[in-house]
Amino acid sequence: MPGRNTAATTVVVFLMAVALCAPAARADTMEADAVLPGMSIFQTTPDGDEASCTAGFVVTASDGKKAFLTAGHCAVSSGLVSMQYMPTHERRPVGTYRASVQDDNHDIGLVGIASSRVPVNPRVRGIKPVVDMAGPTELSGNTTTAICIMGARSQTTCGRSIKIVGNQLWFTAPAVHGDSGAPVFAVRDDGALTAIGILVSHPGGDQSITAAEFIEPWMRRWGLRLN
Repeated sequence: MPGRNTAATTVVVFLMAVALCAPAARADTMEADAVLPGMSIFQTTPDGDEASCTAGFVVTASDGKKAFLTAGHCAVSSGLVSMQYMPTHERRPVGTYRASVQDDNHDIGLVGIASSRVPVNPRVRGIKPVVDMAGPTELSGNTTTAICIMGARSQTTCGRSIKIVGNQLWFTAPAVHGDSGAPVFAVRDDGALTAIGILVSHPGGDQSITAAEFIEPWMRRWGLRLN
């Protein structure tokens, strides 16, 4: 029955999204010398384990404070979010979640940056500037533009758009555990980046398909701007 199939799919998508937020492993950690898109982020679970995800785009809130986007399912507790600080090779807390949404249709989180001990760099992996943003309207029917991610574990992978499902873009770039929250973008002709979304899951458990939550609606809803 359609109702049962829909429910089953929802459960699988939820489980796969959680699975992409992986137990932390030092060998798989992307260190950084600043808070930036594409770095590893960590949070301690209620059971005392450490889970890792990837920081997404850096944004500025309406109160002027810096934050970054990531996947909502990466918020495994109400505790501090940390990074691996490259200059000292140690964990450093960077902030806490200001918002987190995870339901059958959406998966996105916002981490407020509260640390004065770590600088902030809005460039993806500290190199590529993010200059504009594209949402569902701009990408509807577009299957030719390369869609890329910058995962803490996968590094840069790219693929093609498949379709838009609700507020998510399904595309073919590979991703692995620990990449959840990674920035999803297109590369412009001038080498700068167009922000599209946040990596969230493999829909239905299909490893050949990756889903990204579009950030444009959330930027408007939360009063955010890029960089």
